[in-house]
Amino acid sequence: MSQVGGRNQERISARERRSLNVLLVGKTGSGKSSLGNALLRAGGRQEGAAAANFDAFGVNHSFCSSSVDCEVAEASVEGRQLTVVDTPGTMDSNNRERALHEVANAIVHCREGFHVILIIIRVDCRFTDEDRAAVELVTRMFGEDFYKHCIVVFSHGDDIGNSEEAFARLIHEARNATKFLNSLLNQCGNRFVLVDNHGSVEHLLSRMDSLVQQNRGATFTNRYFAEAKEALRQLRPALQSEEQQRREEFNRLVENAGKDELVRLRNELERDLQRIGEAAMKRAATDVANSAILNGDTCFPSDATVVTPDGPVQLRDLRLGQLVLGRKGSSGNRLAFSPVYAWGHRNPEVADATWLSIRTESGACLALSPGHLLLLAETAESAACAPRAAPASQLRAGQSSLWTMGPGGLRRDLVVCVQQASSRSHRGIYAPFTLSGSLLVDGVLASCYVDCGPLTAPQMHALLAPVRAAWRVWPAGMAAVGCPQPGSGGGMPCWVRLAAKLTRALSEA
Repeated sequence: MSQVGGRNQERISARERRSLNVLLVGKTGSGKSSLGNALLRAGGRQEGAAAANFDAFGVNHSFCSSSVDCEVAEASVEGRQLTVVDTPGTMDSNNRERALHEVANAIVHCREGFHVILIIIRVDCRFTDEDRAAVELVTRMFGEDFYKHCIVVFSHGDDIGNSEEAFARLIHEARNATKFLNSLLNQCGNRFVLVDNHGSVEHLLSRMDSLVQQNRGATFTNRYFAEAKEALRQLRPALQSEEQQRREEFNRLVENAGKDELVRLRNELERDLQRIGEAAMKRAATDVANSAILNGDTCFPSDATVVTPDGPVQLRDLRLGQLVLGRKGSSGNRLAFSPVYAWGHRNPEVADATWLSIRTESGACLALSPGHLLLLAETAESAACAPRAAPASQLRAGQSSLWTMGPGGLRRDLVVCVQQASSRSHRGIYAPFTLSGSLLVDGVLASCYVDCGPLTAPQMHALLAPVRAAWRVWPAGMAAVGCPQPGSGGGMPCWVRLAAKLTRALSEA
């Protein structure tokens, strides 16, 4: 496949071309907004000088963000109904939660999914940590399946004279120098193009058509798109009621209104209805973002400590095969060592994960992701039974109790504080899997697993039995596959996530 886009002569059917939903992803200054405008102008929506000056998205040629909120624009482009969603500059800011809210906003505005996702990188700049952060943030929320709908766009081609030879040389050098960029291009099926934001984008549109055809017209969606639809469905009765009240108020006011007053009242009605709709969209986006935050990362920070036979070890220094202390068996208050046979996550580079800080009455303090499971000590006698597990986000100070390490083994310990920890206070994301399915982290008994409702921790442990069996037979071979790509599966293998999805679907049927 040619990497520098030439015009593809294959034309997809009118039905497949009817709509084309496009998401723009990239750091501030990458040229997202300029590219979005160029795509929309390709439809000839404005004539002559007006076309050249038409900008749906604000453009700032400095490296300060020109968009602070997710923006959406539409145009008819050569038979396509093109919808372009421009993500804001906040995606590469230090406020990860705000960035997640903006990705959620993009989802809410395009709930049917995206046919194409364009990752924009300046061709004249090195691939930076900011570029990487923007891609990783979307990957964490979308999952790796979204790469099937991706094209990497190298913008500002005029800076290298739009030379395909110079572009090929730059890409070759960049791939050798930057492992993440090389991996990104490979994951995108080596679909990448060079564009001049001030010139023609016909070759990019052609590549987009080809990708839509390759995916049989399917859009990329995941659970968050479904959650956006459900959030708006639940908001609809209140929204309709508020709109109806505003229309009734308008009808009362216009009864005795003059011509000029009628125009003013109609304009006010339109603005109010738009405000009501936008408020509903914002509430839905908040629900989706909160769901992503609660289910993100699902692990421990690198400085969390486990106990080995040789003493305490931070997770950053833990290796496959090492013994760590956890619960002996599925019940009781005895502790035993169990080997680490795989990793759900092991990424030392992540610096912007979402953490909760849990503190108990005895003084034990643990930082972990909101979706990670902790084993509850619900009654003083519950040590004799297999404990129930709950995600950290569901713990309540003064009500929830955990198992912590005491002088004679595990003890019941009341949670006295649950609060969000600063993302800057910890670095790295680690989730070791042990043969026992549990481990003591900073003195607190935790499950190795994450919230995959409706599956329970014992069910997830059973689903991982083939991996444990393989490790017992060939531990050295398993070491090569024991650390999945960061962010893949939210800390759990794909078949466990699939089992959770099927179980959920059956329960709802």
